[in-house]
Amino acid sequence: MDWINTPSPYQDEALESYLLRLSHHLGFPEYADFAEELWALLVENTPDAYGSYPLSLHQANIYHAKVASKLRAQGLFFVGRQRGVEESELLKLALMHSKTKFSPNYKAVFRDGIDYPFTLLRKDHTPVCPECVAESPYIRQHWHFLPHQVCHLHQTRLLSHCPACHALLDYQSSESICYCECGFDLTTAKTTKAEQDLVTLSQWLLGENLAEEGMLALPLDISARYGLLLWYTHRLGDEENVDLAECFTYFKAWPEPLYTELDQALKKAEAVRVQPWYEKPLSSVFDNLVKDARNLPSRNISRNPILKAIDAYLSTLVNEHAGQHADNPSNMLVSTFEASTLLGCTTDEVNRLNDHGYLQTAFRLKLHEKIESYKPIYHLRDVMTLRLTHMQSSTDGLNVFLPEW
Repeated sequence: MDWINTPSPYQDEALESYLLRLSHHLGFPEYADFAEELWALLVENTPDAYGSYPLSLHQANIYHAKVASKLRAQGLFFVGRQRGVEESELLKLALMHSKTKFSPNYKAVFRDGIDYPFTLLRKDHTPVCPECVAESPYIRQHWHFLPHQVCHLHQTRLLSHCPACHALLDYQSSESICYCECGFDLTTAKTTKAEQDLVTLSQWLLGENLAEEGMLALPLDISARYGLLLWYTHRLGDEENVDLAECFTYFKAWPEPLYTELDQALKKAEAVRVQPWYEKPLSSVFDNLVKDARNLPSRNISRNPILKAIDAYLSTLVNEHAGQHADNPSNMLVSTFEASTLLGCTTDEVNRLNDHGYLQTAFRLKLHEKIESYKPIYHLRDVMTLRLTHMQSSTDGLNVFLPEW
């Protein structure tokens, strides 16, 4: 293979797109032929290279590896060495497994310093902007993510279906960036003007700082922005069919829409409850409100606007009923898991706070009874008061109240 004058990857290019362009430049009619040749060279030149190498472009990215991704990474290093550039150049394009978990339990993929929710990754097709492809024929990485439905540069809708055969566009199957499998030239396709709200939302997800109100005005990193969008779509229960224009409106008015929802939930609970507040779990009123906001992807309240707003609402709820002897919503029960989220510490530390008398349970436990993390056991007012009196700090990170010994 002649590696001289091979094309360089674009910073925002998808790894699959670059591998496809590279294989075409080297004269391979199909990506599988290039992958097979690459595997042979890799085994020949790398002593510890062994195993199978993915021959399908759909499986080329590192995050597809279920057990070990070593061979895929070595293949990218090898390509970098052959091109005479920094070995990790292609690794910056790759989507890799991440140790980050978005709440409530969504795994993430990692790319060049950013965590993305895996559930927001398109699985069966990749839309394109005909004008972008006409200007520079490569696939942008953000087109792989569901929230990007428009081109923020040309302010047009992304093209998902071929205008000629109406098939879903999937460059990884057709192995062509500019043409559909039927032969239609995508650069000639007519485009549809996009709604301004969707353009603004796409710009925001790409890290642009917008002079908008509410959530969009906050200085958040891209991982946090995707986490907030995941939180919103999870609340509606459908990540793939969420109305992003409505999402834009919701975040623009933040935090009033959330507080309105919580006020309504509290009024409904007051109207239908048959048990006293001191026996009512917080989750029975607000569902999994605290759990779903725990990692978006940060647990640090200063970097998690959803958790910060929830904390402010619950603090106000407790303050409004301070000093009242009658049973009231501040007496609701929270679990160890919820307490650890609101206090910014681990569940083990919450248990130690209980052992040392800083946090009292709402009722007497049996001797040597194990405290389950999901069991509602602490009064909300006690948790929020402890947070106010013991965790005011200018430092970031999880709070450690007591040592383990």
